[in-house]
Amino acid sequence: MSSFFKFFFINVFCIAIILCDVGSVSAIKSGNNRSFPQNESALYFRDLDDYGRDLEIRTSKSGSYFSQNKSQYKINKIYFDANKIHLSGVLFAKKAIDFNISGTLAKSEKNNNLVVIEAKDESNNFDVVFMGIDKNPKDSITLNPNVKNTNSTVLKLYLLEKKTRNFTAIESASCLDQPIVDKIFKNLSILRVAEHKNEFWYGKILKPISAEEIKYPQSRSAERDKISKKQYFRCTYSVGGGKIYEDFVVKYTVSGPSKLIGESTFLTKLSVYNEETWSNDIPSVKSDDTCTSIGVNSSIDVIGSTEEDGHYIEKIEWDSCHHESGKIDFSLSWCYTIPHTGITLNATFEPDKDVEYDKFYSKIDEEDEIPAAKVSFEDNVVLRDVGHSVAVNFLVGDYDRYDSGDRKDFKVIWNYDLYNSESPYHFGGDTVKEITFDYKAN
Repeated sequence: MSSFFKFFFINVFCIAIILCDVGSVSAIKSGNNRSFPQNESALYFRDLDDYGRDLEIRTSKSGSYFSQNKSQYKINKIYFDANKIHLSGVLFAKKAIDFNISGTLAKSEKNNNLVVIEAKDESNNFDVVFMGIDKNPKDSITLNPNVKNTNSTVLKLYLLEKKTRNFTAIESASCLDQPIVDKIFKNLSILRVAEHKNEFWYGKILKPISAEEIKYPQSRSAERDKISKKQYFRCTYSVGGGKIYEDFVVKYTVSGPSKLIGESTFLTKLSVYNEETWSNDIPSVKSDDTCTSIGVNSSIDVIGSTEEDGHYIEKIEWDSCHHESGKIDFSLSWCYTIPHTGITLNATFEPDKDVEYDKFYSKIDEEDEIPAAKVSFEDNVVLRDVGHSVAVNFLVGDYDRYDSGDRKDFKVIWNYDLYNSESPYHFGGDTVKEITFDYKAN
């Protein structure tokens, strides 16, 4: 082989090695032959309270302390293979319990100092509430004050013993191989973004300390034929001495004619307008998502009502953009009386589903005088991301040829359920929003 070809081959081979090292998580490997301390301390919370008050950092004259019992754990093996991690060990609390963790590496939505590990316990003794590698525990959710005050890169493993509220927080710097950690963070761009619930783990096990509507000034839309209103909901958690806020904004829109001649359509829409997770106490807590959803616990209902003699609903169309986990069902109900004080819907019809997958309609016989109707978005119609929405068109006809031109109202009532879909706790309850759109008759 000539010297030129030797030089070319050696350089190409070296370039290939460099590309493999920096451009693929497949280069990340670690062996099984590391030795670990015989025992290390973990934070152990027997029968963790629903609101996480036991996790709060408390301060006394003697320094920081926790209202927890200490436990011990031992790691037997930790092994990285590309974007996978395998970790096994034993937790010593009231008894010795094995854990055998398998997980996949993922990057944080906004925090470049955190790798989230989406993991499960193959031994089926624990639920893995959170697992991650944290390069900056001081500015993140860290439960051990001794760890929070260090500059070390920390492996975090939070375990909930099956069928109990016994919670263990392992936060350790001693079990990580720094060259492997450096390689993982060097390849962050290759990893997929972690699911919100796996990075912001507290919603899996803690009940919010408050869930409330935040009042903001409302203003009518600049468009004369449209009304837009928003509701701001805030869910507040207390985690490790800091407050975390999840804001969920719902937008309602009603549009229609300024004057009804013959027949016209009134459109109403319910949508997720904005989401944000944030904290003034924990700098790294930032996300454009929450764990809040609409429609998890019950159907999303909307009622449209003319509330006036001579104006009746002739046809309904509806569609949606939503998260779907199975078959979608819809139902319609009609009212044959004018509901001035309350709406009682007493007849149900199966809608025609012959337009397209996400759009359905039902036409009402002209002989029927229907001043009010309800559409229920049932089973698996869940609104959880910005842009998710459900919408209904009510076609209203004018059957009163002697209208004086007075102002009349078309009333819309939305009814739905707010729910933290990653928690066993239902926190929002039913939300009812009524909007009135006024128009001129004939």
